[in-house]
Order: sequence, then structure tokens, then C-alpha cells
Amino acid sequence: MGASMRVLLNQNENESLPIETQTILLSLVFTSFSSEKDAAFFSKNHAVLSRAITENKEFVALRKSVRTEKSFDQFLGSMEKQLPYFKKVCLG
Repeated sequence: MGASMRVLLNQNENESLPIETQTILLSLVFTSFSSEKDAAFFSKNHAVLSRAITENKEFVALRKSVRTEKSFDQFLGSMEKQLPYFKKVCLG
């Protein structure tokens, strides 16, 4: 889990991801999505996940929920509902 977290926190020097995107990326390790994923998977998919979370309409409500959910558990519940979209954008 720690290696995956480091990968998901990584940003290029010239990159500045919105806090909502960073929060969602990091939270992925606490969902069932990451149960069989390793750091190599997240490294391979970091750019596509970042872009999708930031730009895709499927993630608008999730981006808003970063700031509105009352607890982390509620936020993770929102994340779990979006897992089909995460799976759809990932490469292998």
C-alpha cells in the first residue's frame, strides 16, 4: 500500500494537480479497486487516472464530494460507487 501511495502522490515538476484530484488519487488505495493492484499498476495508470479525474464528467460529483462529505467513510462510499469509471479508464 505504501509504494502505491507514493506513486499516486507523485507529480511531475511542472504539474500541479487540483487538490480534489490528489485526494481522489490517494484515496484509491483505501477502496476495493486497489485490492489486487500494485505500485506498477498505479505508475502505469497515474497520468490517465489524473486526467480522467480532473476532466471527465463522470467524476464531477466525486470531485465535489471531496469537500462536501461529512466523513472519510462517506467519501470512500462515494468512491466505491465510481469504481466502474476508474476501471474503464485504466490501461490493463
